[in-house]
Amino acid sequence: MLLLVLDKEYKDLKARAVENGLYTDELPVTYRKAKNGSSKDQYAIGMLYRRLGDSENAFRWLMKSASKENADAEYEVARIIMENGSVSVEDAEGYTEYYENPEPWLERAWLHGNAGGAYLMAQHILKLNPEDTERAVHWMSCSYQLGGECDHLMVASHLISKGDTEGALTHIIADAEKGNPSSAITGAAMLLDREEPTTEQASTALTLLERASADEGLAPTCKLYTLAGKANEILGNYEAAFENYEKAYCFAEIEQDGASAQLLAEKLGDMTYCGRGATQNYTKAVEYFDKVTSFTDEQAKLHYADCKLRGLGTDQSVEDAACLGSAEALYRIAKDNPENKEYLVMAADKGHKSACYEVGKLFFEDEDFGKAVAYLLPVSKDYPDVPYMLGVCLARTGDLKGALAWFELCAESGDGEGMYLAGKFYLEGMGCSKDAKKAVEFFKRSAATGNINGAYELGMCCKNGTGTAKNPDRASMLISAAADNGSAGAMFEMGNIKRLEDKELALDYYRRSAELGYEPAMYQMGFLYEVGYVTGERDVKSALYWYSKCRKSYRDVKEKISACSIELAEQG
Repeated sequence: MLLLVLDKEYKDLKARAVENGLYTDELPVTYRKAKNGSSKDQYAIGMLYRRLGDSENAFRWLMKSASKENADAEYEVARIIMENGSVSVEDAEGYTEYYENPEPWLERAWLHGNAGGAYLMAQHILKLNPEDTERAVHWMSCSYQLGGECDHLMVASHLISKGDTEGALTHIIADAEKGNPSSAITGAAMLLDREEPTTEQASTALTLLERASADEGLAPTCKLYTLAGKANEILGNYEAAFENYEKAYCFAEIEQDGASAQLLAEKLGDMTYCGRGATQNYTKAVEYFDKVTSFTDEQAKLHYADCKLRGLGTDQSVEDAACLGSAEALYRIAKDNPENKEYLVMAADKGHKSACYEVGKLFFEDEDFGKAVAYLLPVSKDYPDVPYMLGVCLARTGDLKGALAWFELCAESGDGEGMYLAGKFYLEGMGCSKDAKKAVEFFKRSAATGNINGAYELGMCCKNGTGTAKNPDRASMLISAAADNGSAGAMFEMGNIKRLEDKELALDYYRRSAELGYEPAMYQMGFLYEVGYVTGERDVKSALYWYSKCRKSYRDVKEKISACSIELAEQG
């Protein structure tokens, strides 16, 4: 204690503290520890000088503490530099050192856990250059991470400009939690204005809105109630959602916000139509729907169309329902006006099953197979003949593997033609590896259903021993029966069988097959006329007639037509 009495600085400090009414009971111990190198007590002496307004001595003691990495002392050193512009300190040897830049001390304070250092750094940066928000925001964020102060709106604004909306949302919510109702509403809007808000996000948004509503200085608005309605709807609280939407609608009219009023009328109409959050009431729903000039929700629009189509709460009008996009209404109009295919296509484009089927068949018949597939595929399970048509479409567009899959599906459902085509694909190796035995199984099943093409192919397999043992008698029986029942291929084969033993019968088979459009038979008729088999004399004109019915790429048809044409020209 005697040493302290002799210490001039201590005596002067205590006198000044007493004079200013400051607490000094612990000063002797604090000063002695500070003199002995205690960083904590050096900081305390420095802060005492700060309270006395003595920056020079405060800086001297705080520098001693700061040199030992005391974060609070580092922060105060920076503050003194900022307050004075620069600080000079004379060391024991009489050298003067100048301190003008607070940033190293602020950074040290932050590194050692002082949030104030980061926050003060941000303020210092903005004071030097208000445009340097990048660095300022960095230090604001550093302060926030340590639980210190933060200008959340400034940080949020900067993050939004950089495209980081999620980071911005964190700061907006933090600002709302500090009591800013505007930030609460903004945060709720950001949580809800996303493609698919989660229930957790909706719950957070509702909490923010409730906090904003509790602020007596905030007047209720359309936006506030709309957001509350959306949050409750996501959470499944439909009655609360409907109530909030009704309030929002009233405020939209008061605020003369026509766009919001339209959206809310659409929402209220749809909820009333469905009985979701309100008693189902078609008349009331139509009253809301009538206020909407441009629908944004396709489902709500179709519900309005349903009211018009069925006369629910309004006069029935199929035309109005069609204008609103009702597929059923469009289909009904199409059926009443069969000459106008436009409505049928429009109904199909909206997914009406019957319309899809009918439009698909029209494209199939017109051999526009790509479009046929687009309309038939969605109804492949609804109409028994669609799988067959899809198989044909894919076969004609080159997708043999896909075609086979559809023909096999037809076969599974007992379709004889599908069985025949599946067998033909396996026989020829189209869209699969050749498998004659499998082909024969399909042909057997097809023939058993009475399908003439399946019977003919089975007969040919029995004749040639393809996929089964040769059986001439069974082959003859199958091919003859198929020919008698109208199989063009079988008729052609019967013509081949009878050609050497019964010319007239053979010609009858060939002609009937050719008249059915069977290309090998048409070519054969041309050839028989050309060589004089039919009448005993060459008939080039009749030969040209049958050759011309074949594809130009079939065998040597192109050359045959050319030769016949030249010969006829030479005959005059």
